Amino acid sequence: MAAIARRKDKDWYLGVLRSGATQEMIIDCSFLGDGEYTAEIFIDDTEAERIDLKGLNKETDLRQWDTAVPFKKRTETVSKDNTIIIQLAEHGGATIKFIKK
Repeated sequence: MAAIARRKDKDWYLGVLRSGATQEMIIDCSFLGDGEYTAEIFIDDTEAERIDLKGLNKETDLRQWDTAVPFKKRTETVSKDNTIIIQLAEHGGATIKFIKK
């Protein structure tokens, strides 16, 4: 698993990539500054049907990973006292933009 967070001005960006089986992840928001943030959360849609990638790029040789998991978006109001729970798909990832209110 790899997770990286970056800040620009008052906003934060968090990205997560992982390999392996489906996994729940709990994100501790204590790195945020004081006040409230709008969290735009883009996560794997583990309930959706996988997308077939074969034939999309004829120059690519897709051997092992020839399908993709669609994503979904949700929005929450959070502060540094909150946690966010996300479900990562097999070999999945997530991204969250924390926008200072």
